[in-house]
Amino acid sequence: MGYTLSQDFAIYREFVANGGPLPASLAVRAAQAEHDAAIADALRIFLKTVQRPLVGIIGGHGLPRNHAAYKAIAYLARDLAREQFLLVTGGGPGVMEAAHLGVAFSSSKDTGPLDEAIGVISAVPTAPSLDELFEKDWTIKKDKLDAIAQAREWLKVALEARAKAPAILPVSLAIPTWLYGAEPTMPFATHYAKYFQNSLREEALINNSRAGIIYGRGGGGTMREIFQDVERNYYVKKLDELTR
Repeated sequence: MGYTLSQDFAIYREFVANGGPLPASLAVRAAQAEHDAAIADALRIFLKTVQRPLVGIIGGHGLPRNHAAYKAIAYLARDLAREQFLLVTGGGPGVMEAAHLGVAFSSSKDTGPLDEAIGVISAVPTAPSLDELFEKDWTIKKDKLDAIAQAREWLKVALEARAKAPAILPVSLAIPTWLYGAEPTMPFATHYAKYFQNSLREEALINNSRAGIIYGRGGGGTMREIFQDVERNYYVKKLDELTR
């Protein structure tokens, strides 16, 4: 059962049981709000401590690992990390994973280790669909067990690629959410700020990416984030407000 036995997945199961994005009670809503507020404050302290220009890389979950765009994102992220930018993503698979993979190998002098890691991780190019996992008693549906096994293989090759990177990874930041908590957490970031409420997570991504945002292939979520970014820029009165 692999990652389904992890604490992270246990929190996801409880999140879904408690109503998912629409908490079932005031007590649940208050507890999640307290957690997310603490994450936001920890994130503020972290960014103040690191003091590096933050670049967001935003895009879809579905970009296959063996796609040319995946490799392009990894190379771009590697180059930005070498220029001392701090990279942040939504912490999921696809475009997001590619960015952190690139950062993980940014201290290598040549492209060989990153190319080798992409070759390893491409053996399982896509994550399976993990929607509607649970029975009414919150056990996993039997017809989803094959998908769980595929997810384990998806994560396994990521860990194999991670093992080829330096033991101490270059710093990168992931801001995931339990709204997509069925997905195994990609293992290439050094810091994770995980939220219950996706809207707060997206706000953190957009508002903190003061040095710029790069958009990769995506769907509706990526389009929404583009418009959030446009809105923020629209209401800026002075240029220096974008970089404070």
